[in-house]
Amino acid sequence: MAENSKTYFSTDGSIPTVLSKAYSGPFTVDTTTVITARSFDANGNASLPVAAYFRIASSKENHGVRVKYFPGDGWNHMPAFSILQSTHAWNSYEFSLNREQILPLFGKDSSTFGCTLEGYLQIDQPGNYSFYIRSDDGSKLYVDNKELVNNDGDHGVIEKNGSVDLAPGRHLIKVEYYNGSGGFWLDAFYKGPGIPKQIIPANKLYLSAN
Repeated sequence: MAENSKTYFSTDGSIPTVLSKAYSGPFTVDTTTVITARSFDANGNASLPVAAYFRIASSKENHGVRVKYFPGDGWNHMPAFSILQSTHAWNSYEFSLNREQILPLFGKDSSTFGCTLEGYLQIDQPGNYSFYIRSDDGSKLYVDNKELVNNDGDHGVIEKNGSVDLAPGRHLIKVEYYNGSGGFWLDAFYKGPGIPKQIIPANKLYLSAN
């Protein structure tokens, strides 16, 4: 941070300006929030904006997605999970990969594996919603059993997106993922009416349709 600079932030996904709220010390958020911050030096020069995603969900409300793990061998594109047998299953709050949980499942001299992650996304406002997958290696995202985002293939962390019109209610959402070799990564984001781009939050994901 430059000398004599000041930091400003927003909580609605907008890019902060010098008219935004100035950061003066730690504060508390009690709901899912996107905080974006940017610093300005004495001459008004701005830093690049930085976003932080805070997701808050109740452990009593059946939040989460169901994860299935599939060991693999020699994959360089998405396998047909419907004909494979998963060896482990668990629930996760979000579309993410827990390294401490997955690493012990690797076979000898192999880091090839796949996962399916499935749940129900609560939509409150009707309209057009964009979905984004950021992954290493391949991934796909489906909404109501329709492929919306295809980020398949061996590659480093890249992001792809797609959009769909959704009505209020819970919609089936599924992510398929595979890792060919080496390191792995998965994030899923969305944005929609009144919702800035953010990690699909746990408080909007459910294990059942009702």
